[in-house]
Parts: sequence; C-alpha cells; structure tokens
Amino acid sequence: MTAGKGKVTFNDKYRMIWMFPRNIRRISPWKIAQIATLLRDVVSGESWKGRQDIQNSFCKALESAGLKRPGEQYDPHSGGPRTYLAQLKCLGVLFQDSQRQILYTQAGDELATGNAPLPILQDLLLKHQYPSCYSNLTQIKMNPGIRVKPFLFVMRLLRHKDIASMTVQELIIPVVYGHNTDCFELCVEKILKLRKTGDIKSVIDNYSVDLYTPRTKGKDIESRLSDVNDVANTMKNWMQAACLVDCETVDGVQKISIAQSALKKVEAALACEDHFIEYESEESFQRKYGCLHAEKDTRNLRPVKEKSFPEKNIILSQFFEYMGNNIPDGYPEDFVTAMRERLGIAESVTRQVIEPHLSKSLSFFESTYLELAAGGTATALSFEKATAQILSSKLKFNARLTGQLKRPGKGGYSDIFVIALDNVHCGIIDGKASPSYRLSSDDYYKMRANYIPNYRELTNGVPLKLEFCSYVAGGFGNIASSLKKLTAETGIGASALPAFELLRLAQVEEVGSKQPSVMNTLKTNKVLTLADFKFNG
Repeated sequence: MTAGKGKVTFNDKYRMIWMFPRNIRRISPWKIAQIATLLRDVVSGESWKGRQDIQNSFCKALESAGLKRPGEQYDPHSGGPRTYLAQLKCLGVLFQDSQRQILYTQAGDELATGNAPLPILQDLLLKHQYPSCYSNLTQIKMNPGIRVKPFLFVMRLLRHKDIASMTVQELIIPVVYGHNTDCFELCVEKILKLRKTGDIKSVIDNYSVDLYTPRTKGKDIESRLSDVNDVANTMKNWMQAACLVDCETVDGVQKISIAQSALKKVEAALACEDHFIEYESEESFQRKYGCLHAEKDTRNLRPVKEKSFPEKNIILSQFFEYMGNNIPDGYPEDFVTAMRERLGIAESVTRQVIEPHLSKSLSFFESTYLELAAGGTATALSFEKATAQILSSKLKFNARLTGQLKRPGKGGYSDIFVIALDNVHCGIIDGKASPSYRLSSDDYYKMRANYIPNYRELTNGVPLKLEFCSYVAGGFGNIASSLKKLTAETGIGASALPAFELLRLAQVEEVGSKQPSVMNTLKTNKVLTLADFKFNG
C-alpha cells in the first residue's frame, strides 16, 4: 500500500530510506574483484555461519591486501567481515545456500577470475533493486513496500530537462522519497524547491516519518539528516567509481551528471526499469540478479572443496590492485619483485599466477583512467601522463609529454607529441581532463597559432610530417564545427577522441600494427567513436 504521491505507508518496524553498505565508501571495480577473490579462497567448501576462525582468516586476508587496518581486534560481535560479505551480497556477487555456505553468482565468478570489472559493476548497479536479498536482511529492515531500482531512479532524474546534474544534498531527495516510480515527479518538485530555498529541511514533509529508521528513532532532524547524507554520499561515490557519473566542481560545489561513456548502457537499462526480480529465496534472487549473459543462471553450483595453493589468491588480489592503478607497459617486473620482497613469494610462482591475466590489464585500469579524464585541474597532469602511456604501450606511438616544456619566445607546445613507427609521420595531442570539453577560443588559438607551427621544434631535426592534431578528454560538447574550421585554416586534420573510446581502441587486437589507419581516422574532423576506426583485414 502507498500513501500520497507513491510514498509507502509508514511502519515503525522498517526504515523509510534507501541504504547501502558503507564499509568501503569508494568501491573501485578492481577493489570489488579483489575482495571477491580473497573471500573465495578463505571460504572454499566451508560454512560461514558460526565460524569465527573463517571470518578471522578473511580479516587477515583483507589486511594483507591493504583493505583493512592491521591490528584491529577480531571481535565476533563487531560485524567487520560480515559487513564485507553484506556488501558483496548487496552487489549481487554471492549468496549463501541453505547450509550457509557461500556460493558465487555468475557476476561473482567473473570478478574473482579476472574478467573486466568495470562493465560488470556497472551492470550490477543498474540492476540493483529494492526489495532485494540485501534489503531483506534483519539488520537493514527496509520497508517492503519500497519497490525501485535506486541507481536507475537517479539516472532518470539526471536525464530530466530541469535537473541535468545533482549535488549530494539533492541526492538526499530520492534517497528519502524515491519509493517507486510513482514518486518521480515528487522528487523532481522537491529538488527544484531545494534549489530555490537552499534549505534541505524545507523540503522534508515530516522528518519523524520520512527520515525514519529503527536505529534513528527518537533522534532529532539534524542527526537523521546526517545519516541520510552519508547514504547519499555513498551512492554518489559508488556511481562515480563505476564511471556511471561524472563529477564536476561548480562554484565550490560538487555536481554529478551522467557520464558520456555510460549513456548507452544507462539508456538500455532504463528500457527495463519496470522489470523486477521477485524475491522467493536468497539463492533464487541472487542467481537472477548476478546473471550477466542469460535470463537465468542454471549452473549446478557446489562449494569448491580443494583450495588452490595458498599464495594464488593473495597474488591475484594484489595484482588486481596493481592493474587498477597502473597502465600496463611491458611485463610487470616491479610487481613480481614486490611480491618476493614484501611477501616472500617466489618469482616463478608470481609469474605463473599473473601471466593468464596480463592481457586483461588495461580493462582493470579503465575506471581509474576515466576518473582522471573527468577530474579537472586536479587530475590534468596525471591524465596527460596516462594518455601518453596508452598511446605508447598499446598504439605503439613514440609518445612524449611536451606540454610542460619551456619554449623561448611566445607560445608553447601541445601536451603530447607522438611519432609513428615509420619515423616519418607525427601528431600532436592535447589532453583535457573534463567530462564535457568545449573547444574555447583561447584553446583554439593555441592549437592554430602555437602548437601546430611549433611542432617542428620537437622533431630533433628530423623532417617529420604532421598528420593530425587531436583532443582527448572525458567527453565533449559540440565541437565538430570548430574542428572543421581548424583544419580549413591550418591544413591539418583534426579530431576529438573521448577517453572511453581511446580505451576501446587500445584494446583492439594488435592495434599498434594499424597505425596508418589510426592516423587517417584521427584527422577526420569529428568526435570519434571506436566504430570510426575501420581496419582493413
């Protein structure tokens, strides 16, 4: 039953607001894969319930991976390791069978075995719903009348013509009032009202009801709003870590908007917004929720009785972190050495474990790179360095960072200068750590009057032919006309390449051998997608 504009009927046994586990506020995709891998090894063939020894082993594994502070007491009543379990359960990674043994969903299996984590996490967040296995937990006690896909609900708000972007304070509105799709217009109205008043209290109808959870019963509005703000901030962090939203600081306030790289995935998910998994049992629900490639998971699951050699999953979890924070550039000898020096693991063992995963390394770095691409001035230099490394390691250009070089006289150089394998052709690239870059008149002038004419000073006297100039950014506004004008005025083909599309291009098999085709596409006066790169053969 609902009351008023879709709002559920109050019941003091249940919480009235959304909830997400907050033990890890920023769930980087590689980190979820890391935790899933560690847990899988600890609980193989073992029951979780009542096994403090198993939970303590999991704590130790988390400590070794740097996910938990060392030296904390392993309190059987603290709920520490159980909170990690709840988070993985909340995300559709695992479930417990009737014997309370932990089994992995299809999504969990793929995460724990090193498949690309970002698209998996995106799919799981967009499918996330209430009611769910998580919302039914006794420690959560979410009102059973709440029937909504919270992340999709927020995506639909961000698509609204009058909303477009939201602050964390504005996110409080759907966290409190997004009980179902009938509450959508109510949330729109309250967000617009909040923008006028600037006072979150002014849009809360009845704080003792609307902000109610069994744990906040009797607390004042400030305490309850603080709790709700934590939930909204956690949600923002999850969406940002999964690259579903971009985050920009405007007038000192952070605002989120749908990431350009996620638009197609969001649109596809919104088309299924009304499709809910009916809750019958934990296993039935989680199998359907964590099913990625079919309508249902029909695997015959049995707990693994034989553990792998003990170092394997420690190495693998550490390597997931390494790949999540480093661009692959040759064989990771530094990682192999670190495993030997830090953990005493033989180099031959480390090599055996990581080698099947080397080809997947760029997919683990994906979320990190996309965050750098949208981070503004704070991440600009890191974004340029990462872009140069991708161009070098994957596209096989000789890529140099040149934006910081001092030049006598007026003007400077582009951020990145690349030389082709033939040592005849070259290109200049400007990196812009912006989620929606628009080619300003100042940047246009720098490219036309400085970067293009000055490129010859970067060739070390070799008569290289400038083939293209390009911009790489988190996303772009409407700049196609400026690119065409730039080409008309300079004779050099121009382009814009979103960071997401550069990642896709870098993962094309043997793309480095296809440089001539890549360079031809990089001078076609448009904002490019992977589909624009057509390779012969």
